[in-house]
This record gives sequence, C-alpha cells and structure tokens, in this order.
Amino acid sequence: MKTFLKILAGIGALVVIAIIAIMFMTSGMSDSADNFFAAVKSDNYDEAYLLLSDDFKSSTSKTQLKTYLEKNALNKFKEASWGSRSFNGGRGELVGSITTESGGVIPITLGFVKGKNDWKIYSIKKPAAGIQEENVAAQLPSEQEQIKLVSESMHIFAVSVKEKSMSKMHSHVSNLWQKQLSVEKFNDAFNSFFK
Repeated sequence: MKTFLKILAGIGALVVIAIIAIMFMTSGMSDSADNFFAAVKSDNYDEAYLLLSDDFKSSTSKTQLKTYLEKNALNKFKEASWGSRSFNGGRGELVGSITTESGGVIPITLGFVKGKNDWKIYSIKKPAAGIQEENVAAQLPSEQEQIKLVSESMHIFAVSVKEKSMSKMHSHVSNLWQKQLSVEKFNDAFNSFFK
C-alpha cells in the first residue's frame, strides 16, 4: 500500500512540474497578448502593431487590424482569460476568452511565433457568432460589394495607365503584393499598356 502511495505521489509531482513548466514556457505569450490588448484598449495601434509577427504585418495593415478589432469589439478589452496554452518549438497558441468593458465574453485563439527576444502574435482567430452556414459564398462579399471593388480597382488601374505610373495601383493592392513587387516592377509588367 505504501509503494502505491509513493507511486501516486510521484505521478502527482510530475504532473505539477509539467504544469509549472508549461506555465513558465508560455508566460511570454500571455504577456504579449495582455500588452497587445492593453495597447488596443488605449488606442495605441502603433504599439500593438509592434507585437505582431512579420508575417502578420505583411498581410495586414494597421488600418485593417484596427477595423477588425473594432468590428469584433476587441478594442473594448477589459481582461483576458487563457484556458489552454500550448507550444511546440518556435510556435505557440493561447485559447481563451476576452471580457469586454460591457461584460461580454468573446472566445478567441491567438497563434504565436517565437521572435528574437519574445513571442510575437502570428494570428488572431475569433469564431463567428450567430447562425453558421457551410457555404463558401457566405464568406464572400455581396455581389454589390464585389462590383464596387472591381469598379474601384479598374478605375485606379485606368488612372495609373493614363499617368504612365503604377504607383496608385501599387498602393491599392494587398500589403503582401506591395512587399513582393515594387512600383518599378509593376511599371515593367504593365509597360505595354502605357503605349
């Protein structure tokens, strides 16, 4: 009986040590998350943007980030609760919820990558609220919005061709394209249109 209790105590000690190790290894993620939401709450998007990974920044502008956070009430941050923490090598994840100033609770998952000195936010995932349909068309903008986007893009393209410089078109495309292709490369690609 004493041997059984010793084995049980040993297993319990290992579990406690594992929990402490996970909390220690992931504390940087929760610190980064708390700093991010504190900066968002104080409307300091420059500081919040510094806590994002390079990949996140290359696909999301500060304006897009601000719009997303405001649209999902995450700028009304009061406190965070992280129920699940995990890491594997240089990647990590926090799963939990954000409580807003009005008392609302928003489920959220933050993905992280290990930066040079600290954890950087790689992704923000918030499940959509309300009735969900398994339809790709439901994720697309409405037909009217699509027509507006195409018309706006075609107008900017036409103006750029008329001016014989793709700088306006370059500023209209996604951040990822802007980083991959310079204005000069856009000009080279569309040079035949200038004539």
